[in-house]
Amino acid sequence: FAEYQKEDGNIYTELSIGKAYNTKDIIKVKRRFNFNVNNGKLILLDDFEGASTVTESFVTRNEVTFKDNKALIKTSGKDTVTMEFKGKLSSLEGIKTSYKDHFGKEVFITLIRGTYIKPETVEIIIEGGQ
Repeated sequence: FAEYQKEDGNIYTELSIGKAYNTKDIIKVKRRFNFNVNNGKLILLDDFEGASTVTESFVTRNEVTFKDNKALIKTSGKDTVTMEFKGKLSSLEGIKTSYKDHFGKEVFITLIRGTYIKPETVEIIIEGGQ
């Protein structure tokens, strides 16, 4: 199911995505998106039922550095997008790899992976800034 609503400059969406995770122990996952149109902040909030370990993964072509529980993604100029992994984070890593795009050209990417042990709720805050 999916729900959508907009109020006070925020857009809220909710999805049921339990089958998106390749594991038998997850019973149910509810993902909520909260996007603030005024400041550009996106909050991803996942509620898990039955999960023993969960790895949230994101991909970028941009340069990534890590500080504490944050992935700092350099964009054009001096801008940086910050991904803050909140909650009981077990590990946060960046894996550099490559793949061939639709034109056969090799593209270099960083896989950002945040791993949680026995999570009930995972919150990831994504916001731009300098």
